[in-house]
Amino acid sequence: MRLLATLALTATTTVAIAAPGDFHYVGAEQAQVRAEPKDDAEVKYVVMIGRKVVEFERQGEFVNVGFAVSGSRTGWIRIGDLTSTDPDGFRYNHCIVD
Repeated sequence: MRLLATLALTATTTVAIAAPGDFHYVGAEQAQVRAEPKDDAEVKYVVMIGRKVVEFERQGEFVNVGFAVSGSRTGWIRIGDLTSTDPDGFRYNHCIVD
C-alpha cells in the first residue's frame, strides 16, 4: 500500500515534458545563443539570467528559442541554461549582448 502511495505521489510531481510554444527562462548568468544546435556554432548573442523565451523546437541538447527586443530574435540555447521558472523574480528587458 505504501509503495502504491509513493508511486502515485511521484507520478503527480513529475515535471511535464516541454513542447513548442512553452515559455522558459534563462537560468544561467549568461547563456550563449547560437546560430545552430551545436557547441562549435557561431554565437549570435548572449542573454542574461531571467530572460523569458519561447520554445520552437529541440535538437539533442539544444532548444531553438525566440524572444523580442525591438524585433524578433531566434537562436539555439543549451537545455541546461534554461529553467521553467523565473530564477529571481526580476524582469530583465534589455540584457542582450550582440
